[in-house]
Amino acid sequence: MSGLAQLATSICTTGALAARLVKRPARCATSILLFFSSALGAGCGTEPPKPVVPLAPADEWADLPKSSQWLHAVGDFSGPHKEECAEATKWVVGESECQASACEDAKELAKDWLSRCPKLVPGDVDKVKEVLVKYEERAGKQDVPCKAQLTPLLEGKCGEDRTCEGPAQKWVTRCAEPMGSPLAVHRLAVFVQRRVKDHDVELDTRGCGELRGEITAGLGCSDKFKCEDAVAKIDVYRSRCEDEGDRPTVALALAEMTILAAAERKVEPLLAMADDDTSAAIRAKLSPLVADGAGVVVSACGTRVSSFDGYLAARKECEAGGMIVFARAFKLSGGYEVRIGQVAPAEPTTFVARYPSLLLAGEREIADKERSAAFTADLAAAEKLAADPKTALDGARKLGDLLRSRGREIFRTEAMRAAITAKDAAFVAGFKEIGKAKAAAKGAKKELASIAVRGDRHAFADMDADGSVRFGAASWATLFDTATLLPQSHAAYLTALKPLLKKTAKDRPSEDVDADEARAFGTLADDCQTGAVNAKNAERALLECAFGQRTCDAPQIAGFEKALESSRGSAETAFVATSIFQMSAVGKANEFYKKIMVTAQCEPPPW
Repeated sequence: MSGLAQLATSICTTGALAARLVKRPARCATSILLFFSSALGAGCGTEPPKPVVPLAPADEWADLPKSSQWLHAVGDFSGPHKEECAEATKWVVGESECQASACEDAKELAKDWLSRCPKLVPGDVDKVKEVLVKYEERAGKQDVPCKAQLTPLLEGKCGEDRTCEGPAQKWVTRCAEPMGSPLAVHRLAVFVQRRVKDHDVELDTRGCGELRGEITAGLGCSDKFKCEDAVAKIDVYRSRCEDEGDRPTVALALAEMTILAAAERKVEPLLAMADDDTSAAIRAKLSPLVADGAGVVVSACGTRVSSFDGYLAARKECEAGGMIVFARAFKLSGGYEVRIGQVAPAEPTTFVARYPSLLLAGEREIADKERSAAFTADLAAAEKLAADPKTALDGARKLGDLLRSRGREIFRTEAMRAAITAKDAAFVAGFKEIGKAKAAAKGAKKELASIAVRGDRHAFADMDADGSVRFGAASWATLFDTATLLPQSHAAYLTALKPLLKKTAKDRPSEDVDADEARAFGTLADDCQTGAVNAKNAERALLECAFGQRTCDAPQIAGFEKALESSRGSAETAFVATSIFQMSAVGKANEFYKKIMVTAQCEPPPW
């Protein structure tokens, strides 16, 4: 081989080897072969060069740094870059409800998106820029507590729970909504999943408000088994939304206790705090509530009730031994205690008298309405007698009997008084006869003067049930100011009474307060107050027995029922007596006795 051929072969071989090492074409060999083509035609032709593979263009996406936010959002995404950007857009926009420093992650994710994706998904650019402005503005605001609570969880500081799943779920329940950051929730879920090996982690994003709503939805459970399902909702809420020592509102406590009792669970008293802004929605589902809003009916003799009418119907169907179950809140120092209690059913009037604090709004009126038929019939009978001149006085007496027997109810029931007033014209003749009877009364001057003073506005004062006039005769009928109740009839009565008023004008009681009378009046006023207090104590004792605040057997309960009835009777008698005593005085004495009644809290019975 000639020297040129050897040189060419050497250069050719060396160039080819270099090309394999650096993956480049052997340009030197090609140039030499072209230059020496005539002389070296046979020298390099035995081993042709391999095909040249052009280098791929540089991947700009791979060279861009990835923020931790990007990795949390789409780090596990597999697909083309365009689809990855579309997925990232969802996360960026999904942070639109973020608050304060919770927007820091959203801000960084949006910036990362703008550095990667505008060319790939240009239609989303304006959308991302718009939310970025909001994120930058919010991120500088005061931090939210939930953000600070998240940091230790992501560091694995979860107390005894090595997986952090329980604390993470509690944080999501309380904080996902106020933080408004789905990315934070996703980040936490991924963190927990790495620590949990035996199941997939799914963090429930329902907040405490939604969980409370599920509890109240459970109030409609109709039997023990359905109420058991509702109990599970209570357990979830308590585990996620209440810390040790936390107290539910009264409304929520009533809802929980109602469901637990309906599921026939053993229910311990539950401490509660005053209602707040969340309570209105709960109370809207609590039914039927007692009138003061502090309690709710759970069941009546084993039947779940959810309405006013349903409760009254179920109570009427109660058989011997049945019980009515209530949940009720009791005021304590610094809060409330909610308890479950039960009372025996009774006919409406008796139940109203024994348990006024357990009455539903309108229940007393229903009881009164059931008795109003008799009242209406008695009033109509009195009107019929009064309309006949021959029996006009009998009609007035019949009205007096009605005021005596139903006086307490009539005294506090405007509708009853209005019904009587509507019949005013019918009793004119009868009241005139009452005036004549008093004008013809015999007795000591002082007694007749007192009859005149009391009778000035109270036509039934000093009148016995048989219609005869008797000094000091007292009843509920005496208390009614007939000048207001029956103005036409009272005017006719006063006309007939004039002889007595004229006869006793000089004998009217002194306006000065008599010491002996004042002492006697004070005793009556004290009896009025004491009777009311004793009645209240007996009523409270019955309630405490019902709700387990004191241990009571059947004889004790019967004793409290008897004490309640007796104390109320004493209070009513004393109230009537003091009222008559006060209306018998004039001038300064009348005002003095009125003040004593106010001070002693001697008032019309509320029962």
